[in-house]
Amino acid sequence: MRPLVRLLFSCTLALLLLISFHRAALSWGFWAHKEVNRLAVESLPSPLFEFFSANAEYLVEHSIASDERKSTDDEEGFYHYLDIDHYGKYPFAELPWDYSAAAMKYGVDSLKKNGLIPWRILETTEKLTDAMKRRDKKDILFLAADLGHYIADAHGPLHTTANYDGQLSGQFGIHERFESRLPEIYGTNYRFARDSARYVKTPLARAFDIILTSYKTVDFVLRAEMKAKEDLGDKGAYRILLKNGKKEYQYSDEYYKRFNEHLKGLIEERMREAISAVADFWFTAWVNAGRPGLPR
Repeated sequence: MRPLVRLLFSCTLALLLLISFHRAALSWGFWAHKEVNRLAVESLPSPLFEFFSANAEYLVEHSIASDERKSTDDEEGFYHYLDIDHYGKYPFAELPWDYSAAAMKYGVDSLKKNGLIPWRILETTEKLTDAMKRRDKKDILFLAADLGHYIADAHGPLHTTANYDGQLSGQFGIHERFESRLPEIYGTNYRFARDSARYVKTPLARAFDIILTSYKTVDFVLRAEMKAKEDLGDKGAYRILLKNGKKEYQYSDEYYKRFNEHLKGLIEERMREAISAVADFWFTAWVNAGRPGLPR
């Protein structure tokens, strides 16, 4: 391979790896994930509530464990999103919901590249059911914490699109600003009702319904962020700092205020739905396991 070609190949490969790493690092912020798992416990009926409540600290602290595994597990990142807009137009009928059919149609590698979250939710639910049948406390808690994380991610609009970080619309970095910074700033004002957990007859269909609902809000999120910048202009929205010779954009308090206002409560709504869904899936796994008594 000629030196110039080799150099271009190396740079391209490095760029692709950087993009893949960046994608793998994105998720709802730690605060949001912990809050979803914490409040989902409160929606569970007795005697499931007693078991989950007694172990709530574990479920909250390990709600981010699957994100932390991304640094050591190359496969983990693919379980946190589905770029469903890769598969045509809403409601994306050309994508089979059955994993085997989807893999046969698109190929395993292509399917993985575009995200596996609905199938991961189903798989984790089934594993949680098995752990409950065995009354294996360690596995129950590990899987329940992970399941809560995946379900919360599915409720994030930017986990359902190829434009996951605004990189296709000139809004790079929006993922962290939307899913981490805004909940951290305004989350203490959110109000979440305590719904009673309900049985999910078809977990895979419910997972896809969540993703489709999330996807329908993608354009709204992008427009809300654009409006915040238009309100303030570039100078009012952020300032550019140079750190180690690289540009870093520091967004203003007023930018976050305007962004939050233009979202009209969307983050609170998606988190509310996530809390209910997590409780529903935990409850469903327990019912499918035969409603066993669980060790404290």
